[in-house]
Amino acid sequence: MSPRTATVRRHHSAFAAVALLLAGAMPVSAAPLPYQADYDATYNGMAVTARRQLEPHPQGYRESLTLNSLLGSVSEQSLFSIDSDGALRPHNSSYQLSLFGVKRSEQQQFNWPQLTVDYRRGDKQRSVAIDSGCLDIATHRWALVADLRAGRAPLSYCVINRGKRKQYLYEVVGEEQLETPVGSLRTLHVARSRESNDSRGTELWLALDWQLLLVRLRQQEDNEEYLLDLAAATVANQTVAGLPAQLAIPASGDSAAHPQRDSTGNL
Repeated sequence: MSPRTATVRRHHSAFAAVALLLAGAMPVSAAPLPYQADYDATYNGMAVTARRQLEPHPQGYRESLTLNSLLGSVSEQSLFSIDSDGALRPHNSSYQLSLFGVKRSEQQQFNWPQLTVDYRRGDKQRSVAIDSGCLDIATHRWALVADLRAGRAPLSYCVINRGKRKQYLYEVVGEEQLETPVGSLRTLHVARSRESNDSRGTELWLALDWQLLLVRLRQQEDNEEYLLDLAAATVANQTVAGLPAQLAIPASGDSAAHPQRDSTGNL
């Protein structure tokens, strides 16, 4: 393997890890609220900026993520809806990488009638069997924060990510107050549970007064560390600010802000 190829692979892994962890961290009410959040991040000292955004879409909702550094960029997108019974339904997700002139594209398409996910990367493709409750990265994080708000347990989710099926399990660490560029925020500290012999660690801090918006993220893997901190955000067109400010949740009857589908998938 050439030094250039090794460098591309190493930094691709870094981008993918940050994107994976940031993906899906979103505010929650009875239905998702539109938001935009900007983050400052570092990967082993390398500066990265990130923006995540949720907006209504004809298929339900679209959540997008962009990551940028001097080395390249990553963009991700997930389309999903919520059935009339409240069940999350991811439809498709995409991943685009541009790094050192190397470009990569990946697609995931959920086929709910057949309970499969069709994954494509370049000319490679495969089909993954799923259950009715399986999610993608974006919707699994939405499910996590919804379960946290409702006090449900266990916090365990079937996740299809980049053509692979995994089980994600989380635990609540406790409440913490963080000083951030937007002010002092009350947060819920959550960690992903792993095997006892697994040296990797993933921690998230979610804003209690702003619909569990992601405030801080930390991941350690082998000798590498990822750090991400909120720089600025809006939720439902309200600027996120420190205490004593908090989100005023829009009326639940605002159908334009909260599109839903019936059990057949129709809006």
